[in-house]
Amino acid sequence: MNDIESRIEYAKIFAKGAGKVLLKRFKKRKLVIEKKGDIDLVTDADKKAEAHIIGSIFNKFPEDSILAEESGDILVKNSKYRWIIDPLDGTTNFAQKFYLFAVSIAIESERGIEAGVIYIPYFDEMYYAIKGKEAFLNNDPIKISQKEKLINSVIATGFPYSKNENNDNNLKEHNKMITKCRDIRRTGSAAIDLAYTASGIWDGYWEKKLKPWDIAAGALIVKEAGGVIKGLKGENFDYMSGNIIAGNEKIVNLMINEL
Repeated sequence: MNDIESRIEYAKIFAKGAGKVLLKRFKKRKLVIEKKGDIDLVTDADKKAEAHIIGSIFNKFPEDSILAEESGDILVKNSKYRWIIDPLDGTTNFAQKFYLFAVSIAIESERGIEAGVIYIPYFDEMYYAIKGKEAFLNNDPIKISQKEKLINSVIATGFPYSKNENNDNNLKEHNKMITKCRDIRRTGSAAIDLAYTASGIWDGYWEKKLKPWDIAAGALIVKEAGGVIKGLKGENFDYMSGNIIAGNEKIVNLMINEL
């Protein structure tokens, strides 16, 4: 087992452990909820799940660096790998007691994102992939949708936290796309949307102004499921840009033309 294979096996363990933390808090009547912005929330569950993952990584891989949503950059000198962590993607859902939320973990080297894990605790669903290999859901291979027409496709999207403050808020794109496809869905979790796109539940997905921890793992899983990842104008995908279109090659090109 090489370095990446070892790390992704532990990433799955760490994600599942964080999922247990989240489910325990999810079942409680009251959560401690803070605001990072007018509509951007963080709960005590986010922090506890992140602490579980970070502690687990440093216990097993103390030589690795970390980028986490709540803790930011945790740099280790001369590290070969960086873990990119979203301990709770779908915090608003979680705070509302709605079950669509996920743990997302990507592992990066100087060669780019090498592995990704998305765990949906409520359904005990583990999506994962290693660069250059297949993508899986609970050990079963998954493949991207093969639809070729937008009008036959169900597409997912989301809206940035700044939607009330900035006109570049995806509303125009949404209103145009809704007339071109079968329908649009919004789960409230970019990680879940990417996992669902990788497994063919959604036929395509786009969103803007995301954070690296929202999409780093999911973008790799889509690629290894046979999908294509691009920027909104068709440029090469960069998870640091926050803009993403995902699907099979035909659907991605059609979405780029419309957006």
